[in-house]
Amino acid sequence: GNADIDGSILIVGGRTHPTALADQYAFAIQGYTTTFGANATLDQQTYSSVMDSYFAKGSRVVSNSAKGALKLANILKIGGSARLVLNTTDAWISGYASEACGATSQATSVFAIVDHYDETASTLAVIEINAENNIGGFLFDAADSRLKLHFGEDGSLVLGESESVQSLSGSALDSASIVLSSELTNKLRVYDLTEEEINKYFTTDSSDLIIEAVKQADGSYFVNVVSNVPEPATCAAILGGLAIAFALIRRRR
Repeated sequence: GNADIDGSILIVGGRTHPTALADQYAFAIQGYTTTFGANATLDQQTYSSVMDSYFAKGSRVVSNSAKGALKLANILKIGGSARLVLNTTDAWISGYASEACGATSQATSVFAIVDHYDETASTLAVIEINAENNIGGFLFDAADSRLKLHFGEDGSLVLGESESVQSLSGSALDSASIVLSSELTNKLRVYDLTEEEINKYFTTDSSDLIIEAVKQADGSYFVNVVSNVPEPATCAAILGGLAIAFALIRRRR
C-alpha cells in the first residue's frame, strides 16, 4: 500500500529462489504512493544485471530527502504513467554500481524511461520538478517510451552537464520524446545537444506552444516553451506592415 518513509532502508540482496541467484534482488514500487521524508535514506547495495530497480505503472514517488540520500545500485527505470516528484535538490543517485553508469551523484545519474512496466503502450512517465535539480541523462531503450517534464514554480533542471554521461541516449531514442506542456523560461538547461537535436527530441502537447532553444555562452541551451500565438504588438506590426504595402501598391496603380 501507500507508504511514508522517514527512516533508513538498506537492501543488500541475499534472496534465494530455485530460478534466481542470491544477488538477483530488485527494488520496486508498484502502483502506490510512496513518500520519502526529510530524514529518509535508501541504499540498494547490490547491483544485478538481470533484476531491475523500477517504478511501475500508477506509482507516485515523492522525494523530500537530502542530497544523495536515495541510492540505487541499478539504474532506475520509470514505467509509463509512473510519476517521480522531486521536491528537494538531487536526492537520487541512480546506477551507482552499474558498469554502464557508475553514478556518484544525481548529476551523473541515468534515469531509464520505459513502457514495459505499463500494460498500456505509449503512456508517458512523468517527472515533476519542484526544486533545483541536476540529472546526468535519460535513457530510452523501450519502443515508444516517452517522458513528460513538469516544472513547479521553484523547479529547474540542468541536464547532461557531466561529461561522463550523455544527456539523451538509448536504442529507442529516435522514436522517443520529452514532452513539455506549459510555457517555460530558463528553467531547463541542456548540455551536449545541438539546436537541431533539441527540436528533434523535445516537443509540446499543444499546437499553441513551440520549443525555443536559446544558446548560452558556454555552449549549453535553455530549452524554453513559448506561445505559438503572436503577441498583440507583433500582430499590430504585421498589420501595419501590410497596410503600408497595400498603400504603396495602390499608389503605383
